Amino acid sequence: MAKRNSMPKARAGRRTSRNSGDRHPTEFYRSAIEAERTRLMKAEAVLGSLAFALKHAEWRCENGTDYANVVEVARDIVVESVARLELVHLERVSGRTA
Repeated sequence: MAKRNSMPKARAGRRTSRNSGDRHPTEFYRSAIEAERTRLMKAEAVLGSLAFALKHAEWRCENGTDYANVVEVARDIVVESVARLELVHLERVSGRTA
């Protein structure tokens, strides 16, 4: 059983840097959003590779399910999230300009 206050060193370091007050809160949120966009773009690339592999393998389930299409739907959802998290889009929605 893990101790209540135990956490990996990487997370502990992240928490202290967040509370350090080094950066303006706006800059913190911008960098956090950009980090999430980067992760989502990596996930989209993985999904794209998987969809490509499934399409070219022409592998289908016995019940006729085409998993390449399922992966493409997940990929579309990720792409839409990346677009919504783009700073230009967020500034337009909030009424701010860069």
